[in-house]
Amino acid sequence: MTADETLAKGTLFDLLCNRRRLEIIKYLRTNGRQGRLNPIIDYVAATENGKQPTELTRAERRRVYVSVYQTHLPMLEEHGVVEWDQSENVVRLCADSDVERYLDYQDDSGLPWHWCYLGVAAASVAVVGAWVLGVIALGSASISWALALVSIAVLGLVLIRYVLERRARAFPSL
Repeated sequence: MTADETLAKGTLFDLLCNRRRLEIIKYLRTNGRQGRLNPIIDYVAATENGKQPTELTRAERRRVYVSVYQTHLPMLEEHGVVEWDQSENVVRLCADSDVERYLDYQDDSGLPWHWCYLGVAAASVAVVGAWVLGVIALGSASISWALALVSIAVLGLVLIRYVLERRARAFPSL
């Protein structure tokens, strides 16, 4: 990695560490990669305040407007993430921007991993609990062996997920 690449990635992460800039990008990604300024402001303010856009006060909207107009859009435009036509009040997400590579990686395997982890955890608790209560007999096995088996099950699940995600990233068309 060259010094220029490090600076570019550092700048990119600096851009993405602000919630308002992330919300602007999210809005543009979900609305055809472009949008007018006022709906963007409403979206960011509503998200920030946990309200519907119609419930926003003038002060809430104004606070977001000032920072987006004066700071966030100029910064995103300066770094080639968006194009902002101030005369038309239209913001467009640049097609050649690297920013989307770093945003919310979506697992394309289609597996509900949270349920897989929950299933392994529940099965582990059930087996260990049944063994401790004497419902099942594991012979002379100690609790250490039971916990080792639980650890192996979780490690196996993590490795399966790693392999599937790595394959999905390397071969996105598969």
